[in-house]
Amino acid sequence: DQRYDSVRRLIAEHGATHAIVGGMPCTFFEAAWYLRGYEEFLTDLMVNKDFAHALLDRIFGFQLVTGIKLAEEGADILWLGDDFGTQHSLILSPEIWREFFKPRYARLIGEFRKVKPDVKIAYHSDGNIETIIPEYIEAGVDILNAVQPKSMDTAHLKRRFGDRLSF
Repeated sequence: DQRYDSVRRLIAEHGATHAIVGGMPCTFFEAAWYLRGYEEFLTDLMVNKDFAHALLDRIFGFQLVTGIKLAEEGADILWLGDDFGTQHSLILSPEIWREFFKPRYARLIGEFRKVKPDVKIAYHSDGNIETIIPEYIEAGVDILNAVQPKSMDTAHLKRRFGDRLSF
């Protein structure tokens, strides 16, 4: 329970005048490869899919409890994230991302909004993830960070997604 003390303190001291962010970095992908090893987990996504799904489901359970608790405490923004981009493209194919990650993000965000309907979802990924930005929006992401100018054209992103996403 003490994990949430800092959020409680921030809400008590600044909640009336500031948006309070509850952090949930390394949401799925990074958590899985920290536990499993980067190359091993990438291999699991291709040849050991049942194991990869089971591991991600266990991580989902942890993240679900964390985000619900942060929302119940009053966090205005939940900060999720996994680095899916390189400087030029995705680390994974969009198909693998759609199979393993998109449904989990959508379900997680949906559960958070059951607890706090007005909670905003901020999402961090390094690199060029433009290919899947529309799907992050579909999953419920409101804010995208970081937009790396050497990886993605910021003006183009604003024109394409600016009416549905904050950067």
